[in-house]
Amino acid sequence: MTPPAATEQVVRDCVEAGVARVWMHRGAGRGAVSPAAVAFCRERGIAVVEGACPFMFLPGAGLVHRAHGALARLFGRHPGSHAA
Repeated sequence: MTPPAATEQVVRDCVEAGVARVWMHRGAGRGAVSPAAVAFCRERGIAVVEGACPFMFLPGAGLVHRAHGALARLFGRHPGSHAA
């Protein structure tokens, strides 16, 4: 959960640390997604979820989070709808 300007350095640190998966949080507001950071991850084989709130996936999450997940699926913006 970083501002987009910091996300690029964070993903570089992730490569150095051997991190294989990165989640760039986005709930309300701008979130952490940086197009350059997403491209950097993909070029290096890091699995990346760009711009989703993790609460959409938690069992027992509140109504707002469940609705957010349902709407994301409906409009093709759910991270699982782009699985490779």
